[in-house]
Amino acid sequence: MKIERIDYINLDRRPDRNAFFRKHLKVLNTDMSIVYRFPGKDVRNFDGIADFRNAARRDFPTWENLDQIEVGSLGYLWSIRSVLRTLEKSGSISMMFSDDNYIKRPISDFNRLLKKTPAETFKCLQVHWCTVENCDEATILHAETQQTVEGCPEIYRNFRSAGDNINIISPAGANLLLQGMDEMPTFNLEGVIEKALLPRNVPGCYSIVNQEAWRGTHLEKPASISKSDKNILDDSYNFT
Repeated sequence: MKIERIDYINLDRRPDRNAFFRKHLKVLNTDMSIVYRFPGKDVRNFDGIADFRNAARRDFPTWENLDQIEVGSLGYLWSIRSVLRTLEKSGSISMMFSDDNYIKRPISDFNRLLKKTPAETFKCLQVHWCTVENCDEATILHAETQQTVEGCPEIYRNFRSAGDNINIISPAGANLLLQGMDEMPTFNLEGVIEKALLPRNVPGCYSIVNQEAWRGTHLEKPASISKSDKNILDDSYNFT
Protein backbone atom coordinates (compact mmCIF):
# COMPACT_ATOMS: atom_id res chain seq x y z
CA MET A 1 0.00 0.00 0.00
CA LYS A 2 1.33 3.42 -0.95
CA ILE A 3 0.25 6.96 -1.81
CA GLU A 4 -0.88 6.88 -5.42
CA ARG A 5 -2.09 10.46 -5.81
CA ILE A 6 -1.83 13.86 -4.12
CA ASP A 7 -4.93 16.05 -4.19
CA TYR A 8 -4.96 19.65 -3.05
CA ILE A 9 -7.53 22.45 -2.97
CA ASN A 10 -6.51 25.80 -4.45
CA LEU A 11 -8.61 28.76 -5.53
CA ASP A 12 -8.12 30.15 -9.04
CA ARG A 13 -7.53 33.59 -7.52
CA ARG A 14 -4.62 32.29 -5.45
CA PRO A 15 -1.91 31.41 -8.00
CA ASP A 16 0.69 32.42 -5.40
CA ARG A 17 -0.37 29.59 -3.12
CA ASN A 18 -0.54 27.17 -6.01
CA ALA A 19 3.00 28.01 -7.15
CA PHE A 20 4.46 27.72 -3.66
CA PHE A 21 2.66 24.47 -2.89
CA ARG A 22 3.95 22.84 -6.07
CA LYS A 23 7.46 24.25 -5.58
CA HIS A 24 7.57 22.70 -2.14
CA LEU A 25 6.55 19.27 -3.45
CA LYS A 26 9.24 19.48 -6.13
CA VAL A 27 11.87 20.26 -3.49
CA LEU A 28 10.89 16.96 -1.85
CA ASN A 29 11.44 15.16 -5.19
CA THR A 30 7.75 14.34 -5.49
CA ASP A 31 6.54 12.63 -8.65
CA MET A 32 4.45 15.52 -9.96
CA SER A 33 2.54 13.25 -12.33
CA ILE A 34 0.47 12.06 -9.35
CA VAL A 35 -0.32 15.60 -8.14
CA TYR A 36 -3.85 16.86 -8.84
CA ARG A 37 -5.07 20.40 -8.21
CA PHE A 38 -8.74 20.83 -7.35
CA PRO A 39 -10.01 24.36 -8.14
CA GLY A 40 -11.73 25.39 -4.92
CA LYS A 41 -15.36 26.45 -5.00
CA ASP A 42 -15.38 30.25 -4.89
CA VAL A 43 -18.53 32.39 -4.70
CA ARG A 44 -16.77 35.01 -6.85
CA ASN A 45 -16.99 32.61 -9.79
CA PHE A 46 -20.81 32.50 -9.61
CA ASP A 47 -23.65 34.91 -10.35
CA GLY A 48 -24.18 35.84 -6.75
CA ILE A 49 -24.70 33.95 -3.50
CA ALA A 50 -28.00 32.33 -4.51
CA ASP A 51 -26.41 30.84 -7.64
CA PHE A 52 -23.49 29.63 -5.54
CA ARG A 53 -25.75 27.86 -3.03
CA ASN A 54 -27.92 26.34 -5.78
CA ALA A 55 -24.85 24.92 -7.53
CA ALA A 56 -23.69 23.33 -4.28
CA ARG A 57 -27.15 21.86 -3.78
CA ARG A 58 -27.14 20.37 -7.30
CA ASP A 59 -23.77 18.76 -6.61
CA PHE A 60 -24.92 17.30 -3.28
CA PRO A 61 -28.73 17.15 -3.34
CA THR A 62 -28.98 15.39 0.04
CA TRP A 63 -26.85 18.00 1.81
CA GLU A 64 -29.16 19.34 4.51
CA ASN A 65 -29.10 22.78 6.16
CA LEU A 66 -26.94 24.17 3.37
CA ASP A 67 -28.55 27.60 3.65
CA GLN A 68 -27.41 27.87 7.26
CA ILE A 69 -23.72 27.73 6.32
CA GLU A 70 -21.81 30.99 5.94
CA VAL A 71 -20.75 31.48 2.33
CA GLY A 72 -17.00 31.30 2.93
CA SER A 73 -17.31 28.09 4.92
CA LEU A 74 -19.69 26.66 2.35
CA GLY A 75 -17.07 27.03 -0.39
CA TYR A 76 -14.50 25.19 1.68
CA LEU A 77 -16.90 22.41 2.71
CA TRP A 78 -18.13 22.02 -0.86
CA SER A 79 -14.55 21.74 -2.07
CA ILE A 80 -13.68 19.08 0.51
CA ARG A 81 -16.80 17.08 -0.25
CA SER A 82 -16.05 17.21 -3.98
CA VAL A 83 -12.47 15.99 -3.52
CA LEU A 84 -13.61 13.20 -1.20
CA ARG A 85 -16.18 12.08 -3.75
CA THR A 86 -13.42 11.93 -6.37
CA LEU A 87 -11.23 9.88 -4.03
CA GLU A 88 -14.10 7.56 -3.17
CA LYS A 89 -14.38 6.65 -6.85
CA SER A 90 -10.66 6.68 -7.65
CA GLY A 91 -9.69 3.32 -6.20
CA SER A 92 -6.44 4.95 -5.03
CA ILE A 93 -4.75 6.01 -1.81
CA SER A 94 -4.50 9.80 -1.77
CA MET A 95 -2.75 12.43 0.32
CA MET A 96 -5.25 15.30 0.56
CA PHE A 97 -4.19 18.88 1.36
CA SER A 98 -5.47 22.39 1.62
CA ASP A 99 -3.00 24.61 -0.22
CA ASP A 100 -1.46 26.32 2.79
CA ASN A 101 -0.30 23.09 4.43
CA TYR A 102 2.94 21.30 3.70
CA ILE A 103 4.96 18.23 4.61
CA LYS A 104 8.57 18.08 5.76
CA ARG A 105 9.37 14.60 4.49
CA PRO A 106 9.24 12.92 1.10
CA ILE A 107 6.30 10.74 0.14
CA SER A 108 8.48 7.63 0.54
CA ASP A 109 8.66 8.26 4.30
CA PHE A 110 4.87 8.37 4.54
CA ASN A 111 4.68 5.18 2.50
CA ARG A 112 6.91 3.53 5.08
CA LEU A 113 4.36 4.39 7.76
CA LEU A 114 1.50 3.06 5.64
CA LYS A 115 3.21 -0.32 5.48
CA LYS A 116 2.73 -0.55 9.25
CA THR A 117 -1.06 -0.52 8.87
CA PRO A 118 -3.27 -3.35 7.50
CA ALA A 119 -4.09 -2.55 3.87
CA GLU A 120 -7.42 -4.39 3.92
CA THR A 121 -8.89 -2.15 6.64
CA PHE A 122 -7.01 1.12 6.06
CA LYS A 123 -9.18 4.22 5.89
CA CYS A 124 -7.26 7.30 7.01
CA LEU A 125 -3.94 8.44 8.44
CA GLN A 126 -4.32 11.88 10.03
CA VAL A 127 -1.12 13.89 9.43
CA HIS A 128 -2.38 17.18 10.90
CA TRP A 129 -4.38 17.42 14.09
CA CYS A 130 -5.35 20.29 16.37
CA THR A 131 -3.79 20.77 19.80
CA VAL A 132 -5.62 18.34 22.06
CA GLU A 133 -5.81 20.82 24.95
CA ASN A 134 -7.96 23.07 22.76
CA CYS A 135 -10.56 20.34 22.24
CA ASP A 136 -13.41 19.17 24.46
CA GLU A 137 -13.05 16.98 27.55
CA ALA A 138 -13.92 13.79 25.72
CA THR A 139 -11.08 14.32 23.23
CA ILE A 140 -8.63 15.11 26.02
CA LEU A 141 -9.59 11.90 27.82
CA HIS A 142 -9.25 9.97 24.57
CA ALA A 143 -5.74 11.35 24.07
CA GLU A 144 -4.70 10.37 27.59
CA THR A 145 -5.57 6.72 26.96
CA GLN A 146 -4.70 6.45 23.26
CA GLN A 147 -2.28 3.72 22.23
CA THR A 148 0.19 3.50 19.36
CA VAL A 149 0.21 0.81 16.70
CA GLU A 150 2.08 -2.29 17.79
CA GLY A 151 5.57 -2.20 16.29
CA CYS A 152 5.18 1.40 15.13
CA PRO A 153 5.42 4.06 17.87
CA GLU A 154 5.09 6.76 15.18
CA ILE A 155 1.37 6.10 14.67
CA TYR A 156 -1.61 6.32 17.03
CA ARG A 157 -4.55 3.99 16.69
CA ASN A 158 -7.60 6.10 15.81
CA PHE A 159 -7.74 9.84 15.15
CA ARG A 160 -5.83 12.00 17.65
CA SER A 161 -8.16 15.02 17.71
CA ALA A 162 -9.86 17.46 15.35
CA GLY A 163 -7.92 18.16 12.15
CA ASP A 164 -8.53 18.15 8.40
CA ASN A 165 -5.66 19.93 6.66
CA ILE A 166 -3.56 16.89 5.67
CA ASN A 167 -4.90 13.34 5.57
CA ILE A 168 -3.90 10.17 3.74
CA ILE A 169 -7.16 8.57 2.64
CA SER A 170 -8.32 5.36 0.97
CA PRO A 171 -11.59 5.15 -1.00
CA ALA A 172 -13.18 3.54 2.07
CA GLY A 173 -11.85 6.41 4.16
CA ALA A 174 -13.30 8.97 1.77
CA ASN A 175 -16.67 7.24 2.11
CA LEU A 176 -16.37 7.32 5.90
CA LEU A 177 -15.58 11.05 5.93
CA LEU A 178 -18.44 11.84 3.55
CA GLN A 179 -20.85 9.92 5.75
CA GLY A 180 -19.62 11.86 8.76
CA MET A 181 -20.10 15.16 6.93
CA ASP A 182 -23.64 14.12 6.04
CA GLU A 183 -24.35 13.49 9.73
CA MET A 184 -23.06 16.96 10.67
CA PRO A 185 -23.75 19.04 7.54
CA THR A 186 -22.93 22.45 9.01
CA PHE A 187 -19.63 21.35 10.60
CA ASN A 188 -16.25 21.54 8.94
CA LEU A 189 -14.38 18.28 8.48
CA GLU A 190 -12.13 18.76 11.50
CA GLY A 191 -15.21 19.09 13.70
CA VAL A 192 -16.74 15.99 12.11
CA ILE A 193 -13.58 14.02 12.87
CA GLU A 194 -13.55 15.12 16.51
CA LYS A 195 -17.26 14.95 17.29
CA ALA A 196 -18.56 12.11 15.12
CA LEU A 197 -15.71 9.80 14.06
CA LEU A 198 -13.07 9.88 16.79
CA PRO A 199 -15.44 8.65 19.56
CA ARG A 200 -16.31 5.58 17.50
CA ASN A 201 -12.71 4.36 17.30
CA VAL A 202 -13.27 3.26 13.70
CA PRO A 203 -10.94 0.42 12.64
CA GLY A 204 -8.47 1.54 9.99
CA CYS A 205 -8.14 5.14 11.20
CA TYR A 206 -4.78 6.35 12.50
CA SER A 207 -2.87 9.51 13.36
CA ILE A 208 0.77 10.60 13.23
CA VAL A 209 2.24 10.87 16.74
CA ASN A 210 4.81 13.66 16.33
CA GLN A 211 3.17 15.81 13.70
CA GLU A 212 5.80 18.55 13.95
CA ALA A 213 8.38 16.11 12.61
CA TRP A 214 6.22 15.41 9.57
CA ARG A 215 4.41 18.61 8.61
CA GLY A 216 5.69 22.07 7.75
CA THR A 217 8.04 23.54 5.17
CA HIS A 218 11.74 24.27 5.03
CA LEU A 219 11.14 26.93 2.40
CA GLU A 220 10.52 30.56 3.26
CA LYS A 221 6.92 31.47 2.48
CA PRO A 222 6.15 34.74 0.72
CA ALA A 223 4.38 37.29 2.90
CA SER A 224 1.26 37.09 0.72
CA ILE A 225 0.85 33.47 1.75
CA SER A 226 2.05 33.65 5.34
CA LYS A 227 -0.24 36.48 6.39
CA SER A 228 -3.38 34.33 6.11
CA ASP A 229 -2.15 30.99 7.42
CA LYS A 230 -3.88 31.37 10.80
CA ASN A 231 -7.29 30.75 9.26
CA ILE A 232 -7.69 29.62 5.69
CA LEU A 233 -11.30 30.79 5.65
CA ASP A 234 -10.32 34.38 6.38
CA ASP A 235 -8.45 34.77 3.13
CA SER A 236 -9.09 31.98 0.70
CA TYR A 237 -12.73 31.16 1.12
CA ASN A 238 -14.57 34.26 2.31
CA PHE A 239 -16.77 36.39 0.13
CA THR A 240 -15.86 40.04 0.69
